[in-house]
Amino acid sequence: MDETSKRILTEIQKEFPLAHEPFRILGEKSGISQEACLERIRELKGEGLIREIAPVFNSKALGYQSALVAMKVHPARIEEAARRISEHSGVSHNYERLDPFNLWFTIAASSRQVLASEIEKLEALSGALKTMVLPEVKVFKIGVKFDLLSACGGHEEAVSVPDARNGEGIPGFNKEDILFVKVFQEGIPVLEKPFEILSLQCGISEKGFFSKTDEWLNRGLIRRVSAALNHRKTGFSANALVAWNIPEERREAAGRKIARFSRVSHCYERAVPPEWPYPVFSMIHGTDEADLDRILCRVIDQTGDFDRKVLRTGREFKKAKLKFFASL
Repeated sequence: MDETSKRILTEIQKEFPLAHEPFRILGEKSGISQEACLERIRELKGEGLIREIAPVFNSKALGYQSALVAMKVHPARIEEAARRISEHSGVSHNYERLDPFNLWFTIAASSRQVLASEIEKLEALSGALKTMVLPEVKVFKIGVKFDLLSACGGHEEAVSVPDARNGEGIPGFNKEDILFVKVFQEGIPVLEKPFEILSLQCGISEKGFFSKTDEWLNRGLIRRVSAALNHRKTGFSANALVAWNIPEERREAAGRKIARFSRVSHCYERAVPPEWPYPVFSMIHGTDEADLDRILCRVIDQTGDFDRKVLRTGREFKKAKLKFFASL
């Protein structure tokens, strides 16, 4: 990638402009014209470096329940098990981890009862030897913003911890709200005036579309509007899920510290069974395994040398956005 592509990718991860001509604004920030910016982003999407440009909805605030699930699957069955799990529409991420618990996926459903039932079905279909269901307790961070222009990685950054109210689920959705979600979640088209099209599909004015988006960002229904990159194709080929055994009285402070690292994309506290004494989970990214180890050492130095499990990533079986209200 040249410097212009790196600048665009770095900028578009932070925040996508909510404006009549957003690619003109993005182009100005990147030192190119609107037309050049549109062409470059189409190229980057075509090459698979940009997965999508879209809002990140807060699933709990939309009324969904989710969990991280870890399974022990016989190595000879892992590809078949992964295929069956990935076919489930509620599964958004599905990875091989280099651990006896070798298959890890996230799943969401419309209620706790449905979620439990669907996990049981997947356990049977996959032939799992053992399953752990790890529901979210607290979010410290969701989302990564890689600086592709800087050679220095893993630095600390300012991170706002999501308000607890964001996990409560917000009632009173109407047909217009559901249509807004269904249209917007499909992503922002790479056109000069993309929000004219989206607002037309929602049956509201462009001004009304921007107003609704701002309101939902403020209420926590939308976490952010930005681009999701293919981390491996942009140069961050190594990552690991690091699970930490942190005492309860130190968990809040440690979780916040871990979340402040730029190479940490996700950091959660989860409810765990007795046989898995690692309630804090973080995803850490590196340009290669050596870089990943350096970042992990920096996190340990700043946070504390807690007992931990480093679950390095093997194969990516699925990475997709959950589609909300698909049956409505």
